[in-house]
Amino acid sequence: MIQRIQTIYLIVAIVALVLTLLFPFAQYTIEGAEFVYDSFGFQKSQKLSFFVPAIIPLILSICLSIAAIASFKKRKRQLLLNKLNFVAVLLTIVSIFINFNQIESTFSLVPENINYGISFLFPVISFVAILMASRSINQDEKLIKSMDRIR
Repeated sequence: MIQRIQTIYLIVAIVALVLTLLFPFAQYTIEGAEFVYDSFGFQKSQKLSFFVPAIIPLILSICLSIAAIASFKKRKRQLLLNKLNFVAVLLTIVSIFINFNQIESTFSLVPENINYGISFLFPVISFVAILMASRSINQDEKLIKSMDRIR
C-alpha cells in the first residue's frame, strides 16, 4: 500500500541499492593501471578476482525489499522480511569494507592511488531506510493492537 510511510522507506532502500549496482565503489591505480571495483568485483584483472563481489547480498536485499512491499497486509511477515533485509544489507556493507581493507593491504596503496566513489554510501542509506521502515511497521502494529484492546 503506497500511502504507508514504510513503503516509501522501502522504495528509498530499493533505489539506493539499485544505485549501488550502477556506480563503482572505488577506482584504484595499481602499477600504473586503472582498476575499477564495483558490486561485481574487479572485471579487468585476473589477479584481482579473489575479492568477494557484493552482488549476491545486494540482489538478495533488493528482492527482500520488494517482497516486504508486496506483503503490506501482513505486518509480521513484513517485519521478518525487514529483519532479513537488515542482515543482507549489513553483509553487503561488511563485504565492501573487508574488500577495501584487503585491497589496500595487499597492494600497499597510498591514499593518492585511491579514488572512492559515491556508491559505498548507498548501502548505508538503504540500511537506515530499512531501519526506519521497521520502526514504522512496529508503530502500525502497536496501533492495531491498541485498537483491538479498545473493542
